[in-house]
Amino acid sequence: MKAYILISSSSGGVMAAGADTLAEKLTTAARDGGWDSEILPGTADELIEHARAIKKADAIFVAGGDGTIAALASVLADNEIPFAPLPCGTMNLFCRDLGLPADPVEALTAALAGAPMQIDIGFVETAEDGRQAFLNNIVFGPYAELAEARERLRSAETVRETGGAIIDAASALANAAPQVHLVTLDGASFTFESNTLIIANNCYTECIDMAPRRARLDAGILSLYLVKSGGAASFAARLVEFLNGTLENSEMIDLYSGRHCIAALRDGTTVYSVDGERRETEGAVDMRVQPGALRVLIPKIDPPPAASEPAEALPAESPVSMLRAVT
Repeated sequence: MKAYILISSSSGGVMAAGADTLAEKLTTAARDGGWDSEILPGTADELIEHARAIKKADAIFVAGGDGTIAALASVLADNEIPFAPLPCGTMNLFCRDLGLPADPVEALTAALAGAPMQIDIGFVETAEDGRQAFLNNIVFGPYAELAEARERLRSAETVRETGGAIIDAASALANAAPQVHLVTLDGASFTFESNTLIIANNCYTECIDMAPRRARLDAGILSLYLVKSGGAASFAARLVEFLNGTLENSEMIDLYSGRHCIAALRDGTTVYSVDGERRETEGAVDMRVQPGALRVLIPKIDPPPAASEPAEALPAESPVSMLRAVT
């Protein structure tokens, strides 16, 4: 059995463990499991080229954060080679939802002994960045600025750089004013005024260790969270609900589902994050789900983190009946 192990040189977990040390441990774990492995390190762009060059293998692993893993997933979509992420980022939300251990070496061992299944991928497209995959969520508003500040904090080497990142994060909260979003969900168009809009690949159902979790990854839907948040205080309150996994029960959040969503600000530049990575565009953000597009390895547990029975759409009334329609 042959596995390729792609290691992101810029991921926080890789840098903390040491790329060479982590590579040696992963190679040993694969060998102990009866697998032959080849390590391919590099930046995100280099890992993408590595993945494109792999034509035959029994498994491909990617050690990195959610952003790097999503970038590799876009290359591996509709590929018969099973794929598994190894948690080396800040939140590692996708790894958690697959039921993988928090330690990358343990995650490799669990995945090698696991079973393949097909899960959904979200795709987002803009005029500036083209088309790319997302595995977790897209968030519009000040959260994107917080995500960027988080990355700056992680890489800060001086007190001045650390202070600048903290100031930027505080500024994002202080300036979390509501903006008018133009949204189309499966053909129904409406406006929504808020400082936060969340589109998730499938639906969040709980929170474990301050990390939101999804019960399944194969329902074939996007979940649209219309967050009624109009300032810094309400944004902070909604952020706490998000981290506590109580979005479903919040009276300040309306949940809808669909397969295709387009969103943009009525005025100004649209700032958003894709799996924690900050982006911006002058135009619209086009998001859609591709059901069953990614073949992943998950640990053999009972029950599995994503159900394998046929997906059922979540009940959702038209948002046009509750919100002001676009004229």
